[in-house]
Amino acid sequence: GGILDEELISVIGFQAVGKSWILLSMLHHAWVNGKKVVLFTREMSPEQMERRIDALHFGLPYQDFKKGRLGQQLEEMYKSKIKDLENMPQFIISADEEEGSGVSAIRAKLEEYQPDIFGVDGAYLLADDRDGKSNWERIMHITQDIKKACRMLQIPGVITSQAGVDSQGKQGVSLTSVAFSKLAFGADSDIVIGIDDLVKEEKWRLKLLKQREGEKFSFLVNKDFKRMQFVQVGSAGLVDAGEEDEMAEHDVIMY
Repeated sequence: GGILDEELISVIGFQAVGKSWILLSMLHHAWVNGKKVVLFTREMSPEQMERRIDALHFGLPYQDFKKGRLGQQLEEMYKSKIKDLENMPQFIISADEEEGSGVSAIRAKLEEYQPDIFGVDGAYLLADDRDGKSNWERIMHITQDIKKACRMLQIPGVITSQAGVDSQGKQGVSLTSVAFSKLAFGADSDIVIGIDDLVKEEKWRLKLLKQREGEKFSFLVNKDFKRMQFVQVGSAGLVDAGEEDEMAEHDVIMY
């Protein structure tokens, strides 16, 4: 049924596996389908996010684009199509923390911008407006308050957070490996998506670790940063005990 109003979707993965790319892909898909998007970035600068969105939207090879090596043909295509963005809905990227760095500040901006969907890259870096005494309590307050914002404003939100380094293993990311507070993300999220980086195969494995309504499943996605196409490979399979054995056979990236 796609992303539904009021849903909170959490994207979980180990450090540098591609959480931000998956988040941007989801928000970009909504944007090109006529939805107004707001993204709050806490891990990267707005300029970095803008560059990634341009690469996704125009199909530019990311590393060449990042280093200014597109070549004349691609650069002319890029410049000629920029004007087409005038007919697109707004895609607002915010890192302004002058008015506060907690969920209350985010909610105020959501009320101001009135988007159809929003994202928070690095939700674990937000401040706790309720001043939790411990790390797990702080994260629990953040996820609770973001979920409340989704319900009150009747829009979906997509957030990213890290899996704990001490939980890395051959089976990849799981709900129990969520850093800071697995209870918070598991309890407050309607959907939790885990990401494993299958290095040798140049693919991601996306796993629905939690889904309130529906079955849990996983599927592979090609990582094509030259054409900026992240396409599902094959059919999705249900997550069961056998899949954990299958995952152990893959070379899951470690840091």
